[in-house]
Amino acid sequence: MENVSKTPVRASAKSSTKHTLRHATKAFLSPKALMALLIVAALMIIMSETMYANPLMDNQLTQGILRFATDVGPWLAGVSIAIGVANCGYCLFRRANCDETDTKRWNDKIKTTIICSGAAAVVTGVLPPVLNHYFGIS
Repeated sequence: MENVSKTPVRASAKSSTKHTLRHATKAFLSPKALMALLIVAALMIIMSETMYANPLMDNQLTQGILRFATDVGPWLAGVSIAIGVANCGYCLFRRANCDETDTKRWNDKIKTTIICSGAAAVVTGVLPPVLNHYFGIS
């Protein structure tokens, strides 16, 4: 005699996870929320000149922080790339010395390291032109 359960069995756990993620994404990006986000972004772009803080720019602390950021930018880009390469090498070494179950975990860490070091290099490369555009510091 077969033991039949009254609860329905799902086809797979992945399909239910995809369904809930898709449902959550649709609820988060509703048309009203997207329209509100676009309106806020447009207002920030239009009113950027009126929101400029002149008294803040005259502050000596602000000027020092901005000059420090422009001076450290190129150095920070080099350091972030060097640290990313060292961390990626470490992960490659550990992946070569692990068993098959941990290989996927180390592959994920390698991908994360490459993405983060690339993002750090891009941010430090973009920082001086942005500071020069908004604050006139080169």
